[in-house]
Amino acid sequence: MSSRYTIRPASPSDAVQFSPLLQTTFREAFSHAEGMDRLELEKYLSSALSVDTVRTYLEDKSIIWLIGVSSYQHTDANCNKTNNDNDNDNDNAHDDRDSDKVEADQQVIVGVIQLNLPESTKSLLTSPTLFEAVTLPNPIEIRRLYIHTSFHGTGLAQSLLSQAEHLAREKGFQSLWLIVWSGNGRGIRFYEKCGFELVAEVADEDGWFKRKDSVMQKSLV
Repeated sequence: MSSRYTIRPASPSDAVQFSPLLQTTFREAFSHAEGMDRLELEKYLSSALSVDTVRTYLEDKSIIWLIGVSSYQHTDANCNKTNNDNDNDNDNAHDDRDSDKVEADQQVIVGVIQLNLPESTKSLLTSPTLFEAVTLPNPIEIRRLYIHTSFHGTGLAQSLLSQAEHLAREKGFQSLWLIVWSGNGRGIRFYEKCGFELVAEVADEDGWFKRKDSVMQKSLV
């Protein structure tokens, strides 16, 4: 696999590739966590990150998506097998090797970053606890940053984050904030290296996992 990539905005037509990347990275980030209900996790993934659901996210004008894409320059039987980078940050659908093959020069999504505008119904700042924890002015939320495992160490995560910061500044935002699972030490270290500060820990619970999340923020001014 080539480590070369380009970054562009996502579109609804990307949903078919987008959904497996999100599912695989999400699964690998959480599936081995203590207390994980794997059956409930799979139910969540098949619903919340299905192709149809992801397409609605991509159509939502209050959510900004940037993706990293790479061109495969040979047939690769495992190219659709995606893993987690964020640490932030799921589904390898099937094992049919023939149908998994990608021909030369096909564009494959290998990374993604999601920004939620304040007016988004998906914004986590609707939570009073998170609203109090985020103290920097005029913030915009980073909701997801996921990278194909084969692109770890290529600079793609930093590039996506850098472009997201540039876009946030262009739109007049003065800070970024995010939450990351407190058990994701790799992700926390990455964000700290990129200038984020840990400001709070909050309890979170889904049907598939009880956990603590770390709230982090970064000034853009």
